[in-house]
Amino acid sequence: MKENRREMLKMSITLMVYTLIAGIALGLVYTITKDRIAEAELANVISSMESLLTDENGNTIVSIDEIKKIVLSKRNEMGNVLFTDNVGTVISPVYEFETDSAKYYLLTGYAVGYGGNVVTMAAFKLDKTTGELS
Repeated sequence: MKENRREMLKMSITLMVYTLIAGIALGLVYTITKDRIAEAELANVISSMESLLTDENGNTIVSIDEIKKIVLSKRNEMGNVLFTDNVGTVISPVYEFETDSAKYYLLTGYAVGYGGNVVTMAAFKLDKTTGELS
């Protein structure tokens, strides 16, 4: 009986040490990679915006530098829920860009898919002369 308790205690301590080492290793990996992950996410957002803010001829509607500036200025607002219903969720921030003839609003949202959330970015154009939203 005492031998079984000792074996169980020995195994418990061994598992605790392994778990402690694994937890420390995961914490270190997270600390080392969190900045790179954040940079990759920002680069993905900027790339998506560049695609959305390109006209049918392949010309950018808004300069890439302005896109980067706006994304970087709003990076602390990312991820807050603005609207949600049983279909999907819209998350912050709302990006706004202005040209001579129109204002552009870019929103990010997600809905549940088969493998998890499907994230989508959409652009809306408000024509200044007609007031039409497209």
